[in-house]
Amino acid sequence: MIESLRGILGFNEQRKTANLLLQPAVQLKLPLYFLLITTTFLAVLAVVISSAYRSLFLTIAAEQPTYVERILRAQTHDLVVVSGMVAIGYLLVVLAVAIVQLHRLVGPTVALRRQVEALKNGDYSARVALRKHDAFVELADDLNELAGLLEQGEKPAP
Repeated sequence: MIESLRGILGFNEQRKTANLLLQPAVQLKLPLYFLLITTTFLAVLAVVISSAYRSLFLTIAAEQPTYVERILRAQTHDLVVVSGMVAIGYLLVVLAVAIVQLHRLVGPTVALRRQVEALKNGDYSARVALRKHDAFVELADDLNELAGLLEQGEKPAP
């Protein structure tokens, strides 16, 4: 029953969720660059906003120190909390999207390498099946066609 569901849903033993990070050094490098750039941008933005807000705070607080100070401190706290939550959410979304998209690029290379290795070892029945949105689908189809020709003993056309 489970095997038939796996077949229907397109899962196989080589495509488990545990394999999400096929090559962590490659798949995490780009998201980390994005996160570093985003974090730097957010830090600079925070400094600029804080500086402008502090000037405003000091100017207004000089006239009515207690009431305005309480309001501005509450507003500043709310701004920091909301901005922090938005920034964390943004960073998590960027990380997730980058990992998924890079998996679509890196994942097929693993399957293609397996098929090439099988062909080199004389296993001409080996085929590679990629998801329709993976990169290199056309290359996989060409390799499958070549494997079929080799399996039939035909000479591939130049």
